[in-house]
Amino acid sequence: MELVLALTGLMTPLLIKAGGITMRLFDLIIIISCFVLLIQFFFKDKKISIPFATLLLIPFFLIHIIQARHLGLSNIIREGLQSVIIIATTILAYTQIRYDNWQMIAKYFYYAMTLILAVTIGWHVANGHITAWKLLNESKIIFSIFPILFAILALQNHYAPGYWRQKALVILLCYIPVVILSGERKALLITLILCLAIIPRKGFFLNIKNIFFMIIAVLTMSAALPFMIELPYVQKQIASFTEKDTTSVVLNQDGTFETKSLSNAQRAFAWEVSKDLVAENTLFGIGTNMYKPYVHEQFGALPEFLKVEIHSEFQRALVELGVIGLLCYLLPIIRALFWLGYLIIKPVNPYARDIGLCMIPAFIIFMGTEGGGTQQMIMYIAIALYPDFTKKFHALTSVYRHGKERT
Repeated sequence: MELVLALTGLMTPLLIKAGGITMRLFDLIIIISCFVLLIQFFFKDKKISIPFATLLLIPFFLIHIIQARHLGLSNIIREGLQSVIIIATTILAYTQIRYDNWQMIAKYFYYAMTLILAVTIGWHVANGHITAWKLLNESKIIFSIFPILFAILALQNHYAPGYWRQKALVILLCYIPVVILSGERKALLITLILCLAIIPRKGFFLNIKNIFFMIIAVLTMSAALPFMIELPYVQKQIASFTEKDTTSVVLNQDGTFETKSLSNAQRAFAWEVSKDLVAENTLFGIGTNMYKPYVHEQFGALPEFLKVEIHSEFQRALVELGVIGLLCYLLPIIRALFWLGYLIIKPVNPYARDIGLCMIPAFIIFMGTEGGGTQQMIMYIAIALYPDFTKKFHALTSVYRHGKERT
């Protein structure tokens, strides 16, 4: 349960200040949980399990901490503490999550995500925002996480039929209008991918209830989409996909600017700056958290929206930590992709394969299009831990077989 509270805390703006130190609720819960785990280890013979993924993560975090020296001791301490907490999270999760409790944890997390989703939308609507539900920085990730977690729960019931299986696709399809109104383009892409992952399930269209729910979903979307397309914000978001030039910025003499897509223009600008920085600092990069100060120093006259952090964890790793840092960053992801490929070629565990097909591409899309932070690090370690958990939960194969027998 502590993991559910910790992950939920990542999506709330709640900060805890003590003695000049500011921590998120996530950090505090992980620290307390690890302290309790250590007490149980020393005094109650509690076994602590360290996954192989943790060992693969250490080289990247070491480089990450060493390269933080460019901004002084405080930067080293801050990044060091974050790295220790992330590493501790992998050990805590691998120790605490078992085959007999992981589905319960996933469902509690899903209910918590549903609550955060409702509160986020309600807050924006109450403040007059019918669209563009992205003003709460910590909470906007929910639009991408919600469909991923729901798809994993729905797939579980594909192999063990139940409530979620029958209503999975209708909920995801009805979620599409919600995510369109939110303005989170990556979340829309993730939701569409997950719909495609669930639709081809064997026997889906042989069930009358499934067909009935599909008709409801199609009718709901047919009624909602024409209304949404008329909204100016939605039209602007559609234009950011369809128009050819959405990255140009026109600077006016009075200090104002014109651009068709702020995020597209920022990404294009960051890419051009990154190419020069990588060429000059190829092996070890410019240093952890150095990109933003560099841009502010070299391009101070530009609009503020262009001078934010790089909106891609992979690009950021290359720029700030160099080729060596990027390779260390990619190592756990490459291992997870190889393991997923093995499960696709040799389907010894179809459920684990389907979880990987839903989770890994969705997380990579998010990490590749969003700036750095603890939320992205959690996605990173989730991918890294994927092979370890699927090997640990060898009993998932029996779930698949049991589900096949029941169907």
